Amino acid sequence: MARTSVKVNRAADIFDLAAAGNARARRVLKQRATILADVVVDLALILNPSVILLGGEVGNHPALLQEVETLLQGSEFGVVRVGLSALGSSAVLWGAIYTALDPAILGLLQPSESAG
Repeated sequence: MARTSVKVNRAADIFDLAAAGNARARRVLKQRATILADVVVDLALILNPSVILLGGEVGNHPALLQEVETLLQGSEFGVVRVGLSALGSSAVLWGAIYTALDPAILGLLQPSESAG
């Protein structure tokens, strides 16, 4: 049986293929969703959040969310609500900006030693 070659430029393309019924892509989606569902359970057990939002180009893919939710329903642990971030593929960029600015802003707001 010959395999047809499908060009994949982005990781999210694999999830698009899985949603379209491609069996190989579906296996990859299932593997990644299994890992992500384990991470969600671990975070829920450690941090006890009310919701965990998935973001970024890959994390914000509806097919991934659906698969993760399906896997979490079968979990023996309490299931936390999982959703898609409104930031979409920009979530990683905004997280980096926040990470860079937060210490800078705190440094600006703290009184200087020479003010005392």
